[in-house]
Amino acid sequence: KAHVNQIKIKDDRGYYHPMDIMNVIYNCCDQELLAVLQSKLYVSRVALPFILPEPKTNSYSGLLWSLQSIIPELKTELKADSENLADIKQPVISFLRMSELERSKSKLLNQLFGERLPDTFYHRDCPCGSLKRTISNGTVELACNLPSNTKNSNFEQFFTVLNLRGNSLEFRNQVECMIEISSLVVIF
Repeated sequence: KAHVNQIKIKDDRGYYHPMDIMNVIYNCCDQELLAVLQSKLYVSRVALPFILPEPKTNSYSGLLWSLQSIIPELKTELKADSENLADIKQPVISFLRMSELERSKSKLLNQLFGERLPDTFYHRDCPCGSLKRTISNGTVELACNLPSNTKNSNFEQFFTVLNLRGNSLEFRNQVECMIEISSLVVIF
């Protein structure tokens, strides 16, 4: 694993993008702490890192194991009471972009899936969101639509959303993984 002092994530003004900070924290954690962090983010209804770039090795790692500690509270016949997020069979919708966009894809996803506080996906209009991401591009985030827990949801079905950070043309391995597990891929 990388050490915090080995990773360069400051922008020209000396500020850190929050997604870069999260990436460093996740890259420095052991499996047990990753599971705790994932559980806390899930309860807060914030998107979870699912595929994480490892900046020092130019590789990436999947965080499927850390999802095993999350048991969604669904009032549906999709799962047994003890089935964890990694094992539940549900539709997966992936969102990719192939170039720069005027509008934030992540902000659009937040609006599409209903008003939630905090926002599920961090976007450029969030505090420090307009700072340049240095190492978090290539992160694939995961969020779940839980109809039993979302009063303002636009959807009534349980499904998972994957969101790739950065231009999909630069992250072939992540895109291939997302396509393989997705029921639907939306390209911006």
